[in-house]
Amino acid sequence: MENCLELEKFSVNIYMQKYGAFSQVLLISCQREAKEALGPQLFAAVADIDQELCAQLTGMLLELPLSSLASLLTNRDELQKAARKARTEYLRFIQEKESYKIEWSDACLSEKKESIGELLYEKLLVDHPTDAAKLTGMLLQMDDQSLVKVMENSEMLKKMVETSLEALRNCDENESK
Repeated sequence: MENCLELEKFSVNIYMQKYGAFSQVLLISCQREAKEALGPQLFAAVADIDQELCAQLTGMLLELPLSSLASLLTNRDELQKAARKARTEYLRFIQEKESYKIEWSDACLSEKKESIGELLYEKLLVDHPTDAAKLTGMLLQMDDQSLVKVMENSEMLKKMVETSLEALRNCDENESK
């Protein structure tokens, strides 16, 4: 552990020049080892500041250089400031992620509906070539879950198509009167 902390004092470039590529692997390994050793201590200190997000904040703070971690562990004011900053960044990240997830799911739903529409049209074209487009449009008005169930069950699809054809015939009859 002491050797790892001493290695941290060297800049990576100077250390690389002096000891070569293998030493970079050793340096990285020692830094990781040192951070793992400091993790529980940092977690306990962060938990005193923010119990709700202490695990996430500790993970974020462990990304800092070892020298910064050592400074945070010895200076409570610095640790509070760093924890607040990490919390702000974490909450912003979560908010952006949720916003993106909503946009992505909306895009996925419209793409899925378009794909289902294409499959549905091809299925309907075989038995109902003149009404396939109208029937597809009518069936696509269903909610997504029902539409998926209908597509997976040929008997349900057949019943829905019959119901839709009946509605089309009634509509055609009313228009001709």
